[in-house]
Amino acid sequence: MRNESPRRKKMLVDLVETMDIICIEEVSHLTHQPKARAQALEVLAMRLVAEGVTEIVIEVDESFVQADNQILARVIRSGNPNRVTRYRHESPAVEPMLWAADIRAWAYAKNH
Repeated sequence: MRNESPRRKKMLVDLVETMDIICIEEVSHLTHQPKARAQALEVLAMRLVAEGVTEIVIEVDESFVQADNQILARVIRSGNPNRVTRYRHESPAVEPMLWAADIRAWAYAKNH
């Protein structure tokens, strides 16, 4: 979003708000990014598994994939054994809905 004009930023935020998607913001107050990401991912994954979500798609960041996989596997194992939840890492080029999450996260951080 940093390279977008103010007008385009507003247009993108407005567009995402019209989409039939549910956004869950999970905020960590930790300042160390790996720990903050792990904490937020664990809480979010627990919520998603409890809600019966069957697939979790996370934007790939090679420096976090191994830790993400450990967290997600642990959370999913501790959930309902009769429900299958899959997870995968993708780039926004492969999973365009990740752009909506990025835009929503930007808007949340900027109080839009």
